[in-house]
Amino acid sequence: MIETYLEIFNTEQSRINFIKGLTQLASSVEETDNGNVNREKEFNFLENFLSLFNISKEGQESIKNFINSDEKIVNIKFDSKKQAIAFFIEAMNLCYIDDEFQVQEKELIFNIADKLKITKESIIKIEEWILQGKRWSNEYFNLLDLEWLNIKWRRENMENQ
Repeated sequence: MIETYLEIFNTEQSRINFIKGLTQLASSVEETDNGNVNREKEFNFLENFLSLFNISKEGQESIKNFINSDEKIVNIKFDSKKQAIAFFIEAMNLCYIDDEFQVQEKELIFNIADKLKITKESIIKIEEWILQGKRWSNEYFNLLDLEWLNIKWRRENMENQ
């Protein structure tokens, strides 16, 4: 049976910590450091989880206070290793949303992993899996382009006859 994120993050506090961790990652790279930072994509990514988790008003206030504070996310806690691994999968997805894993993001990922007792090898394996998924996704779009190019080629050849 495949568990959903609502089942994995089965307490509001674990969901709040998940959102706080992603928020910290999203804000770890300044827009001026890299032209590839895509705040709109990052915001949409976070909004999807906020919507999924249906966090209470108090929880939303906790997240808002976190965003406006100097609190460090390295103190994040989850109830299980499964929650921590699920967090890192989505954290890595967020880090690669702009197609680059920035130095600041990498440092923060490994710092949080160290605090949560998740091995460097596990983080690297998650990163490899995320990159493999991105390659598959890119290949999908390349396949779509193949047919478009084939149609374009046929039109050009028909016009030349």
